[in-house]
Amino acid sequence: VPYGLAMYYLALPLAQENGHVSVALAHPENTTALTTLRSVLQAEIVPVRSQSDKIRTALQRLHGLNGRPAQRIVMWSAAPEDGPAVRQMAAIFARMHDTPPPVLDAGQVEIEAALAVAQESHATLVVLSLPPDRTLNEVVSHSSGSLVLVRGEHRPIKSILVAARGYASDDQVLDWLEPLVQKQRAQVTLFPLLGLPTLDLDDIFCGDGPAKRHMDHLLQRLAGEHLAASLRVRAGDPAAQVVAELREGDYDLLVIAAEAHGQFVTRVLAAMQEQGVHRDRPIFILKPADMPIPAVKPQ
Repeated sequence: VPYGLAMYYLALPLAQENGHVSVALAHPENTTALTTLRSVLQAEIVPVRSQSDKIRTALQRLHGLNGRPAQRIVMWSAAPEDGPAVRQMAAIFARMHDTPPPVLDAGQVEIEAALAVAQESHATLVVLSLPPDRTLNEVVSHSSGSLVLVRGEHRPIKSILVAARGYASDDQVLDWLEPLVQKQRAQVTLFPLLGLPTLDLDDIFCGDGPAKRHMDHLLQRLAGEHLAASLRVRAGDPAAQVVAELREGDYDLLVIAAEAHGQFVTRVLAAMQEQGVHRDRPIFILKPADMPIPAVKPQ
């Protein structure tokens, strides 16, 4: 399994036998991860629950890596008037690192060429505005890296809504966000996406279940970095939860993990567009690195 994809899902293959591969997973309940691994390994997956820190350490050792990899950014704007906001957002993410990564400007080319530049240069982040003749589903599915969708004029990032998926991708979200929050002095609101028709806080946050342990881990990680964080919870359809929270809150940035090719993310953003919320503010979409992507069809 490629390193980026393995780290995204915290998945470590252990053994193969009779068309089955046993895989140590921090979140074996993540059905999207199992489907993706089945496709990559061309085998049925036998998940084995393991501790996330042990998997992360083993993956770094096996791949000869230590610490966070360098980031590489591609930026692209759909129109000249979008350029300043896109460049400012790309500069913010570039400055999050001690040594700013090179920023490639795709310039006056079609978005397909920009996405090709991102893939060929192994870009980890694409900062762009959405062209009017492209759907977000096309851009998300054909991007080889994570995305920042810039909309409207640039504004300071002081309040961030993190839609937590409940899986290992939430840790990678925090990997990206921690330096951003520190430099921008922003407030983080963790928003677990719970697909529940009614809300039972005892079941969710009491005892020692996986959801409780995961949320405790995220909160403790933020507290350990001395970052301001709060927790918000809603019930009902997850996409509707995000729309309702954005409608009532004043968030400068929405952050959400795509898990695979972003089918859930596009459903959330379609609901946001229909309801007219967060329309002039940016969205960070975390995608699995090294995820096989479909070919970009010529337009």
